[in-house]
Amino acid sequence: MQILNKDLLLARREGALRRAREIVLNALESAIYSVDSYSSTRKSIKLEKELSIVNSRWNPSKGEIHVVGAGKAGAKMALAVEDSLGDLIRSGVVNVLKGTERTVRTRRIELIPAGHPLPDSGSIEGARRILRLAEKLGKDDLLLVLISGGGSAIMELPQEGISLDDLIKMNKLLISCGADIREINTVRKHVSRVKGGRLAKVTKA
Repeated sequence: MQILNKDLLLARREGALRRAREIVLNALESAIYSVDSYSSTRKSIKLEKELSIVNSRWNPSKGEIHVVGAGKAGAKMALAVEDSLGDLIRSGVVNVLKGTERTVRTRRIELIPAGHPLPDSGSIEGARRILRLAEKLGKDDLLLVLISGGGSAIMELPQEGISLDDLIKMNKLLISCGADIREINTVRKHVSRVKGGRLAKVTKA
C-alpha cells in the first residue's frame, strides 16, 4: 500500500521536520501493508512439496482443493489464494461485500456480492451454494474457509420457516436495541444453517 500524496505531504518541509514526517508516513505504509487482507493471506500460504497454511500441512496429491468464505475482505483474500495456488484450486465460492467483486478478477473462485450490515438475497444464494460445495467433498479433500469481518451478514442461510424479510427485521431490531456484535452473532447463530459450526458438520473434508 502506498500513500499516493506522500510527496505533497513532504513538500515545503526541510531538515528534521521533513525527516520526522517521512518516518511517520513510512511507518503508516508498513502498518497498513502488514494488515492488508491480500498480503496477509499470501504470507500465510506456502506451497512446496506440501501445502503449508499457517501451522497446518496438506499433501496436494491426496485430494482436491476447494475454497469458500465470506466477509468484507473476501474478494482480496480470494485473489490472494488464487495467486498462491493457481490451478491447484478445483472450485470456490466466496460471498463478498457488494461492489468489491468488481475490484478483483478471479478465475477459479466465484465471488458472490452480498449485503452488509443487513443480509440480502446474495447472502442467502451464496451461502446455499457454499453449503452444496462443502457437502460433496471427500475426506481427502481440502476446504479452505476464508472468513473476515462482516461475514455473519454477508453469508447467511436461515433455518426452515425463516424468510429473508424475517432475517432483515431481526437484524434491524438487534442493531437498533444496542446489542453488541457478540450478542448479535449469538442470536444469528441460532437461526442459521451455516453458523455455529454447522458448515463444518456437513463436510467430510
